[in-house]
Amino acid sequence: MPGVYEGTIANGPDDLLLPTKNSIVMHRKLETANARLHLYTDSGHGFSYQYAAHFSQLFNAFLDDASLTPVTSCL
Repeated sequence: MPGVYEGTIANGPDDLLLPTKNSIVMHRKLETANARLHLYTDSGHGFSYQYAAHFSQLFNAFLDDASLTPVTSCL
């Protein structure tokens, strides 16, 4: 279905703990799930603080999306 996405990946290009290339690889691997990749400019691991308003809107929209397929736990 167009517009349905199963994942959101967010990262700062200057992140030393989780390099951006890892986020790009994950995004490519989740291509069939129509995942979204968000890179926040001029930021590192603390992008969620630097872009708090935008990131919280993005994250809440993802959580509120009723069209998401439920994930069942393997535990």
